[in-house]
Amino acid sequence: MVPVQCKRARAELRKRVHNAQRHARKARRTNPDVKRRADVCSQDIQERKQQLAEIEEKAVKAALIEERSRFCNFVSLLSPVVESEVAMLAEVSHLQEGTEQLSRQISEPRSLPAGSLQVFVEIVFLLRVE
Repeated sequence: MVPVQCKRARAELRKRVHNAQRHARKARRTNPDVKRRADVCSQDIQERKQQLAEIEEKAVKAALIEERSRFCNFVSLLSPVVESEVAMLAEVSHLQEGTEQLSRQISEPRSLPAGSLQVFVEIVFLLRVE
């Protein structure tokens, strides 16, 4: 809607500029009434330029708001996917830690971990006490 208003305002401004130029040419050759008319036309042109600038500013603002709205919508749709990927990476890091611990445990198959010998000693002690 706003771009249509911009086009109309530009077309109207072109007409007014053309009329003002015509009145300015006549004003050089004729009476003060035509000069006043040329001054009014130039003032009207300035007002129209200001209106056109305001309309264009509104159009740019509307386009930026629309683009930001699309971006926010995209991010809101993408966020759950990213969050699930991050959660999967966290799970993978836990799995990776577990894998590293298992690798350390199986690195020397001929030796027992220190904790397993302690458990064996405690079980033997408990069996003797009973």
